[in-house]
Amino acid sequence: MNATGAADAADFRGPLDISRAATVVLDGRDTVVGWSPAATALLGYSPREAAGRPLSAFLGPPPAEGTLPGVSDR
Repeated sequence: MNATGAADAADFRGPLDISRAATVVLDGRDTVVGWSPAATALLGYSPREAAGRPLSAFLGPPPAEGTLPGVSDR
């Protein structure tokens, strides 16, 4: 492959490129109305399974007041 072909084949998208992001679209009541392929890969639910469910169905319980998730006292 020559340099021109390598440049054409390279993927210059960054890690925050929206076309790769796991996106969820919500309506005004926090109900899922859109679900990207990356969301399926990340969370394991198909768009059909996710649509119409509340966002809270995909989130863990909120952390206890005054604590950060994943941080323990030492």
